[in-house]
Amino acid sequence: MNTQPNLSFYKINETYIESLQIIDPDVRISTGDKRTRPYVGIVLTIQDRLFFAPLSSPAKFPSTLDSNELQIAKAKKSNIEKRRISIKVISNKQVHLCNVIIGKIIPVPKSQITEISIQDLLSSTISSEKKYGDLLQKEYYAINAMKDIIYTKVLRFYTKSLTNTLPKHNKTHCVNLQKAIAYHDSWIEEHL
Repeated sequence: MNTQPNLSFYKINETYIESLQIIDPDVRISTGDKRTRPYVGIVLTIQDRLFFAPLSSPAKFPSTLDSNELQIAKAKKSNIEKRRISIKVISNKQVHLCNVIIGKIIPVPKSQITEISIQDLLSSTISSEKKYGDLLQKEYYAINAMKDIIYTKVLRFYTKSLTNTLPKHNKTHCVNLQKAIAYHDSWIEEHL
């Protein structure tokens, strides 16, 4: 039974996230060619704070790789995914749409997030925006079908992070929530 509120998609103010990334290099930011795409995630409320959980696309491998290179690339990606705390989001047609990266959640002030309008994207006259809106709409339905699982896993990660009980192999690929929360709270104090 879905008891949590529906999750929507948001983008984050780049200045806020870049400042937080200086404090903790495990905070994900848009870099290089990814700056042309919005850094998208969902926002959940935990103990009166908003937390942004980024989304990532399923792994895609260049078709130019020979079978040996492809096997090496897949093994490398698999090794990273084993250590990363995330949830695969699968559509009702069993298509892997995206990942919610639980281990990279960050606290974010409400003023530093902007909701993405799927309807605006779908009604755009630009075909790439319509295509992106269609993907986000599919992800929206799939994520909200499993929102209670997402909340449960995020709360587990949150508790283990703050009580310093995360397994060692996960710590190296996760945001230091204690540092991130301290930064968030000082940011709020400074910008009141």
